[in-house]
Amino acid sequence: MPREIKENVILEVSREETKKGDPIIIRVVSWNNGVPKLEKRSFWTNEQGEQRAGKIVGLTEQDFRLLVEKKDEVIEALSGEPSNTES
Repeated sequence: MPREIKENVILEVSREETKKGDPIIIRVVSWNNGVPKLEKRSFWTNEQGEQRAGKIVGLTEQDFRLLVEKKDEVIEALSGEPSNTES
């Protein structure tokens, strides 16, 4: 019996598409009710048409600049508490 994996997407920071049309998403997500994590992940579609999480991919300079720009939202999503920092 396959292990059930639960995913709770807290914040989607950005989304882009590959040449094949599959998304690459930067997001804050909690797996199996664990501590929220920031990740950039590629996705793929299985034979049943369901979107599945793929590999973790590295951040680009543009990704990093976007994360700095949205740092308060990301910090809030990672901590589960409203951020009191100012940009």
